Amino acid sequence: MVDTGQVRLHVVTAGEGPAVLLLHGFPSNSQGWRHQVRPLVEAGYRVVAPDLRGFHLSEKPHGVANYESGCLVGDVVGLLNAMGVREASVVGHDWGAIVAWCVAGAFPDLVRRLVVLNGPHPRMLAHQFRSIQTLRRMWPFLVFQVPFLGERLASCPRFIEASLRANPRLAAQTGFTDAEVEGFVNAMRKPRAGISAVNHFRAALRTPPRLTRPIRVPTLIVWGLQDRMLDSEMLDAHRSVVDPLSIVRLDDAGHWPHVESPVAVNAALVDFLRSS
Repeated sequence: MVDTGQVRLHVVTAGEGPAVLLLHGFPSNSQGWRHQVRPLVEAGYRVVAPDLRGFHLSEKPHGVANYESGCLVGDVVGLLNAMGVREASVVGHDWGAIVAWCVAGAFPDLVRRLVVLNGPHPRMLAHQFRSIQTLRRMWPFLVFQVPFLGERLASCPRFIEASLRANPRLAAQTGFTDAEVEGFVNAMRKPRAGISAVNHFRAALRTPPRLTRPIRVPTLIVWGLQDRMLDSEMLDAHRSVVDPLSIVRLDDAGHWPHVESPVAVNAALVDFLRSS
């Protein structure tokens, strides 16, 4: 447990060397990076994988305002400071990718490299939300806004499993095991876990993250093209808000590329982190 100055976060750490911060998405937690920890450590990196505030074993503050992007960015900065890390490569997936974008935008000197997995830049995401087709695919985001119903959905075992296995064909090949799904279900059913998780999404709608400056941190986007929620057509549009930018498209992965295609993701990740 690490005190960030705002909340106490549960953090998984391993290895020595340059720091790599791994930020999970919904409904995952730090355990969702199981395929990445050992390869990163073997490549000479120090892994820092927290449970974001409100998730799993980290503190779960009350109130939607405590889940605004500024609080989440503050958690990252406070965590790295508390661990004596002056600069880190930041890797984010899904909701963790949104946090990663915001950290790189607000504190570029703190971020050596930025890697995002199936998590668009907030400006691109806002543009997608103008599409009725996108709103249909991302219906849970809208349900999360409804009091009581949102938190019940977020802690529903069937919904959690469906979120983790959004593409049954891929999940049957290399996705989450039954034991892992059960672990994530149990984590989301902890006291206040459901409401804390949906408060992330409620805060994002009420006070959307605003990145007014282009991202100038070297950035890699890794995208599973079989994602059933997010559209891959916006990938090249990221070049208008990110420079320099590299993009890796994975034909045989969906919304969880680091779980569905870990070998390809790990190779791309280590190669990018080692690049000068």
